[in-house]
Amino acid sequence: MLDQPYTITCMKTQSPGRGNVELEAKQGDAEAQFWLGRCFDNGKGMPIDEEKALYWYTKSAEGGYPNAQFLLGCLYHQGEGIPKDPDKAVYWYTRSAEQGNFLAQANLGFCYYYGEGVIKDREKAVYCFIKAANECDNIACRNLQFCYYNGEGVQKDLKKAAYWHKLRFEEENYKGGIYYYRANRKGKYALDLIVDSKDIQKVKI
Repeated sequence: MLDQPYTITCMKTQSPGRGNVELEAKQGDAEAQFWLGRCFDNGKGMPIDEEKALYWYTKSAEGGYPNAQFLLGCLYHQGEGIPKDPDKAVYWYTRSAEQGNFLAQANLGFCYYYGEGVIKDREKAVYCFIKAANECDNIACRNLQFCYYNGEGVQKDLKKAAYWHKLRFEEENYKGGIYYYRANRKGKYALDLIVDSKDIQKVKI
């Protein structure tokens, strides 16, 4: 099972740290519009107003600001404050991903994997996960590990499953559902794929 997609809570809630955000937003600055939306969303310097937050997020996204496009995609994906609309979620994730936002890329992969707002296409899901994982995105790495281990959207490949696991956890020991990643006596890493308590396959990488 894939990790859940990113939600709006992954976005930082600090103040914009810039000049008159409201003035700049009204003058058409897309980044300022995003931050003004965050201020209304979190009550930073002004009363919380979800309607105004959505208005400024949308203005910013339409103005091409990738963080706003990603955040708007999350809102439509989750149905938070607005009716759930997977098609619009995919639209905004795609626009944000095209500008290099790896969080949007990871969520787009989730949509392709499950067919939310798009025709289910697990090969495209893997493609999106790889693009996000190459930016060291944790969720994408775990989802690639799952896909290669189970042959979902790619040919089953335990070594590649181990590779993506290693990329995420190379400097620590990690014990998860069916994975136990450890350093052997020679200091080289191996991934134990635990099929059940009596059957452990070791894949050296």
